[in-house]
Amino acid sequence: MVNLTMTKDDLIKAMGIQNFDSEAQTEFVTVLSDNVIKAVTLEVLRNLKEEERKEFETIALNEDEQKLLSFFKEKVPQLDSIVRNKTDEQIEQVKNTVLARA
Repeated sequence: MVNLTMTKDDLIKAMGIQNFDSEAQTEFVTVLSDNVIKAVTLEVLRNLKEEERKEFETIALNEDEQKLLSFFKEKVPQLDSIVRNKTDEQIEQVKNTVLARA
């Protein structure tokens, strides 16, 4: 299971890509991170009330990551669990698709 303080090296090990070159590892970690952010955002939005979604849109348009994180933590008490689950899902997807072809 993922923890919220995983380093790049931890993610590389979790995905099983230690033997890939460093450029490929960086690409995998970047794509994984992007996918986790998208998955977490979608899950969070599903849990927000209409009024909260509008507040989210305003914050997101201002591109203030700290405000956005604070908003998520305030409105979604299970945020840490969502992040862990979505990260685990994305890691498993990498292991099951990309690495199965290697």
